[in-house]
Parts: sequence; C-alpha cells; structure tokens
Amino acid sequence: MRYLITGAQGFVGRYLTAAILERDAQAQVLGLGRSPRLDGCFSHALSGGALAKLPQEMDRSLDPRFCYRQISILDQDKIFAALEEFRPDVIFHLASGLRNDPPADLISNNIEGTAALMSAVEAIPGAKPKVVLGSTGGVYGRIDPGSFPLSESCLCDPADMYAITKLAAEQMARLSGRSSGMPVVVGRIFNIVGAGQSERHVCGNFAARLLALKASGGTRLEVGDVAATRDFVDARDVASALIVLAELGVADHVYNIASGVETSVGEVLQKLIRVVGFQGEWSSSAGSTGTDRVPRHWAKMTKLEELGFVPRHSLDASLTDLVRYYQMR
Repeated sequence: MRYLITGAQGFVGRYLTAAILERDAQAQVLGLGRSPRLDGCFSHALSGGALAKLPQEMDRSLDPRFCYRQISILDQDKIFAALEEFRPDVIFHLASGLRNDPPADLISNNIEGTAALMSAVEAIPGAKPKVVLGSTGGVYGRIDPGSFPLSESCLCDPADMYAITKLAAEQMARLSGRSSGMPVVVGRIFNIVGAGQSERHVCGNFAARLLALKASGGTRLEVGDVAATRDFVDARDVASALIVLAELGVADHVYNIASGVETSVGEVLQKLIRVVGFQGEWSSSAGSTGTDRVPRHWAKMTKLEELGFVPRHSLDASLTDLVRYYQMR
C-alpha cells in the first residue's frame, strides 16, 4: 500500500507514519508539509525553543520507505504533481492550522488548503485514492447535557474559529467525494495525549510545569479552570484508528476517534501530580481558561468500535509516558 500524509511532520502525522511502517512491511509513505524535512523531530518546539524530539521507540523518519517533500497544502499544482507521481492508495489529510492561529490563517490552511487538496485529487486520472480527513471533536461545540456521550449524528455548533474551519473542511471534502466518486471518510479526533506533545495542550502544560517545579523546589502550582471535562485519547490509539478508517471506514461517513471516557481536567492534574511525585499545593482560577464555553465534552465510540477498533492505552499509561518523555528530553 502507498500512503500520502499531509502534515506528516506534525504530532499526529509522526505517530501515524510510525504506525503504518511498523504495521505493514511493504508500505510506502510520502509525507507532505510546509516545514523542511526534520529527521527525528516534530515540527513544534517545547519550552526553551528546541524542537520536540521524537520518542526513541517511534523514530521512523530515516526509514527508506518514508519520503518527504516540502510542499504547502495551498500549492495545488505541486500537490497534483506529487499525487500523479506517487499514486497513493490512501491519503491522510492532517495538515491544519493551530487552534490559536489568527482567523485568516485558519481559513487559509483548513478551508482553502482542503479545497486545494481535493481539487488536486479530483484531477488525477483513473481510480481515486481513499481520503481520510483528520478533523476535530471540537466541531460539536457546546451540546445540551442530555446529548452525552456525543454521537456522530449530534448537531454541530462550533465554539471557536478553529472548529468552524474544520467543520467547513469536513463538508467540503465530503461534497467533493460525492461529486467525484472519491471515497472520503472523516475522523473527528478528540483531545490527544502522548509523548512529545506540545506544552500548549493541557496535559503537556501540566506535566512540564509540575516537573519544573519539582526540579526547582517549588511548592505551589496555579492553574486555570479544571472543572471542564474532556475525552482524552492516546496518540498511538489515534494513529491506529486512522488506519482502521483507511481500511474499513465507509465512504461519506464520520467517525469519532476518542477513548469514550469522560475525564475532568482536575482529574488529569491529580493523576499527573501522582506520576511526577509533586509534594506541593495547587490552586485553580475558575473560568480563566475559556473551557466554560464547552464545560463537558466526551464521545460515543460505537461506530468505530463496529469496525473492530478498541483503544489500547489507558489515560494513566498515556500520562506516565508523557512525564517520562519530558524527564528524558
């Protein structure tokens, strides 16, 4: 099988590449991204400014079955040329703006970038590859409490510009698939946790801060609102789920990618305190993080489970691996 991954040097892209190459000895992977090739690193930096290194057990960037080209998702001509030459069986579209990017950048990367990719795929003569679009559970937004856990049939009411543009990308890709006969599957990914994670995410932020306090002898941690709940899913399980969707996902269908477990941010903090061995105190400032816009968020996993997917990593194990990564960096 031949796989093309946009956003290949991002967090999910790296985990997905490693999973594919480990799973299929005959697989060929072509990664596309806006950054230059980065062997052994993610494309994001950790505190201190250095790029986050890949966990040693998943460093597949030097595998000869992985090739990489620096191509912007907005460059439709170069994307088409890469597609025509490589002829992938499956495309994983993971290239995306970041949640805190300016609205113009989110529109450009998430909406216009998806449009450029789909137009390039439509232009390929002959059989079309299957497209698996990486979206976000954030498209559901603020939901009536009686609707939990979130199923794929829930109405979407995005609470921020990032989620709005991801929902637009979903709709655009599915429409393109219907009109061209191209199989398009959408995976709505919930809150990812895993080794190498950026510290702008809550799990990475808490872990890095707790370790820094412990190292410096600090005794007090101040955090924002910890009452909100989320569905935390291990990056390795996300990669496995995306592969399942590539193999078995039904065209024009949407699938939640999550753990199916509701966990408060406060529970995550308590778990990390135990893993790190932090002996100090902590306090929270309710309502200071914006999580009150979506106070609860967790998914029903029925559709993905019907394809045979079962998450393999508990949140405790994921957080332990995350702390161990920061300790060894």
